[in-house]
Amino acid sequence: MTDAPRSAPQPAPQAVAPEPEFELLLERRPVGLIRRFFTTQRHLGGILFGLLSSHVASIPERRRHGLLFRLRQLLAACSRPFLDRRLLRLPFPVQLRKRLETLGPTYIKLGQIMSLREDLLPSAVTEELKNLLDRLPALPPDRFLSSWEELGRPLDELFSSIEPRPRARPRSARSIARRSSPARR
Repeated sequence: MTDAPRSAPQPAPQAVAPEPEFELLLERRPVGLIRRFFTTQRHLGGILFGLLSSHVASIPERRRHGLLFRLRQLLAACSRPFLDRRLLRLPFPVQLRKRLETLGPTYIKLGQIMSLREDLLPSAVTEELKNLLDRLPALPPDRFLSSWEELGRPLDELFSSIEPRPRARPRSARSIARRSSPARR
């Protein structure tokens, strides 16, 4: 037998919860008023036709007969080429949330308000819209930092350090870990 020293048993490594990955906000260049109007109308139509497609797909087999069902099915089929294919396979509440995110901050705020109205909307829709309260796409760090610099004061003056990766889900804008500089306190 060998007299090799035995090492003390190592404690089991602590399980560390993985940090959540944030979906980055895709910024688009500003558009004119008329183009914005048509973009909004396109997304509102997409919401309505997405609702229709989801409704037709959710009708039980035993109720898939009659003229009204056939008209709904025909309208859903005719509108399908105009819908975003990435959203088409998703349930309607997810489609609604994603379209509101695409339309921008005003519509996100509208979705946040709608998420609180469980007396007006189905629970599946309000549960999905609650994701607009704390699971918004994160603003890219370089865009966030440049927007602060536009305010006129250097960041070094305001904060001693800034971590570009968010620590928590953003509420309405970018949630960033920061420490105030001594001069600011």
